[in-house]
Amino acid sequence: KGLAELRGDIERTLLQQKEAESAKAYENAVLEEVVKLAKFEAPASLVDEQANALRAETEQNLQNSGLDLDKYLQIQKRSKADFERELLAESAKRVKLGLILRQLIADKKLTVSEQEIDHEIEHLREQYASDAKMQEELTHDHMREDVRNHLLTNKALTLLTDAAQK
Repeated sequence: KGLAELRGDIERTLLQQKEAESAKAYENAVLEEVVKLAKFEAPASLVDEQANALRAETEQNLQNSGLDLDKYLQIQKRSKADFERELLAESAKRVKLGLILRQLIADKKLTVSEQEIDHEIEHLREQYASDAKMQEELTHDHMREDVRNHLLTNKALTLLTDAAQK
């Protein structure tokens, strides 16, 4: 490739990244507004369950980085109480959003075809071609269900963001 082609490739890649970031920011703004407008409280049991999962995920990520939660909070100059408050708020938001999306999927009778699932799994196989563990994981039935749920959620998100643009 010549220098001009390389420059063009870089410019296209940067433009695609900016467009993706902009679309994600818009989607997040729409979702924040949807959650704010929701006229129900997230069930406490689901919020607690989500908070436990988020806490465990955070602790695992920190451990992978060589930190524990206490050390992380110390570095961030945050208290454990602040962390827990933020964790519960984020958990409540996620639960509400999940319930809203589930209801939207049911109301709009959104579906995902086996062909769509196969296509997404093939895309994942290509993306993780050098990861033997992931290749094995992609053969399990639960992965098809995870992919189905992911695709249904994306369809519901697209409906919401498209509706917000009108």
